[in-house]
Amino acid sequence: MNFKAIILIMPIVFILNKSELQANNLFYDSKIENSFIAEETLIITHASATVEQCKTWATNKNATQDFINNADIYFKECIKVNIDPVMAYAQYALESGYGHYKGTIDSTYFNPCGLKVPQGGDCKDPEAHESFNSWDEGIKAHIDHIALYVGVEGYPRKDTYDPRHFEYLFGTYTTVETIGNGWCPSNPNYGAHLLKLMKQIQNIN
Repeated sequence: MNFKAIILIMPIVFILNKSELQANNLFYDSKIENSFIAEETLIITHASATVEQCKTWATNKNATQDFINNADIYFKECIKVNIDPVMAYAQYALESGYGHYKGTIDSTYFNPCGLKVPQGGDCKDPEAHESFNSWDEGIKAHIDHIALYVGVEGYPRKDTYDPRHFEYLFGTYTTVETIGNGWCPSNPNYGAHLLKLMKQIQNIN
């Protein structure tokens, strides 16, 4: 039997893992990636809102004046390491109750995100939580801990205020949706709550 033409029809397989697409150069186009890759909100990125939006949002939430003022430190320090300051600021709100600290520790700890001492301890034990000398120190520790989790280049680092700057944490969680798995594994909705707060900030006019 003679065939004038043989047509091979190959199935197109979309790989939903961005890193695999890039590594294999398979159908990867950054302009269309979001059309078929599962939603993810990267933390290593530019600021997704302005510092003014953050401050207005915080004021609307009846945040403390320290909380409002600390937005400036978050933007200054996050931009240095390519972390979205809106994510970090939203986490500060989630962990501190907008600066009101009605849980285990109070504002005199200058601890914006519930960082523990190196040996860890019970969440209800004040002595298990790190105490810093200033908001500047505490916020830098917070940002360094985020940067370690998401795998920022240059981390882990020796010059950090982060008391739990463990090398094994490097690059373990890179998105807002997943960071709660390491930061607060007892709360399966942690990432979703962060995203909700971030969107509130981003929608401030």
